[in-house]
Amino acid sequence: MASFSFLNQSDLNILTDKATELGCKVSYLEKDYYLIQLIKCLQKFSVKDGSFIFTGGTALVKGYKLIDRFSEDCDFIFLKNRCNRRERSIVKEKLLDHFKQNGFLVSNCTSKNESKHWLFQIEYKQLSQEEHNLRPNLKLEIVHKECIKIGNLPEESIQSFLAEAKNNIPEVANITCLYC
Repeated sequence: MASFSFLNQSDLNILTDKATELGCKVSYLEKDYYLIQLIKCLQKFSVKDGSFIFTGGTALVKGYKLIDRFSEDCDFIFLKNRCNRRERSIVKEKLLDHFKQNGFLVSNCTSKNESKHWLFQIEYKQLSQEEHNLRPNLKLEIVHKECIKIGNLPEESIQSFLAEAKNNIPEVANITCLYC
């Protein structure tokens, strides 16, 4: 099973320097980069009268910068009113195609609870050769909710450690975040 690789050796060298600066393993920063690219890809996917809200621990880390830890997965809420099981399944399949068209290798995609809960496992090729205790893939969980009144949600920018080290602008300029 082939994996995508958006990073090159030059990027890995920059991440190695950043890992030294932060006192962590480069594999954590490498995975962070892929996770942000996945979020960026999801943000480009649109559903008529629907939206995706970034939530969970990774939103706290990357969006709000409230906690200091590394993430291996990300969570989203898919908001859309009057979306039946068949429509949700179609959205999931279109999203799966969207990921594939953007170079992501989805190794597993499951649905639960009448297709209201989706779990995507996405492979990536690790360039760093160090030992680590990370999962060998990215995990994306999306849960469908009927639109609820939650007021105006803040939009945050998020960036990978690589973009930060290169002094680049955030890869994701504005993403709607929710934490509770």
